[in-house]
Amino acid sequence: MVQQCTGTEVMIEMGVSASTSVTLPDLTGRRILECSEILSALGLEFVPVGYGTVISQSPAGNTVVERGDKITVQFDVQNGDPIETLRHEAK
Repeated sequence: MVQQCTGTEVMIEMGVSASTSVTLPDLTGRRILECSEILSALGLEFVPVGYGTVISQSPAGNTVVERGDKITVQFDVQNGDPIETLRHEAK
């Protein structure tokens, strides 16, 4: 038997979390396209420096950040165009 309560409001939220905080993953060793996809999915702004594979990031991995924050990612190759690298990796 189900008992019904009157005057009780229940809200169920589905889909994207209402929280604006996310835990930034450690991107070390990942390629530029993968970083772009991960950070975009988390609602973060990707700021690549160089291209190749990740050697550091700011803020550091496992840091709690707010959606929309800028994440600077340092890659091991400093000369070149990161946008061109994205195009090449997407092929």
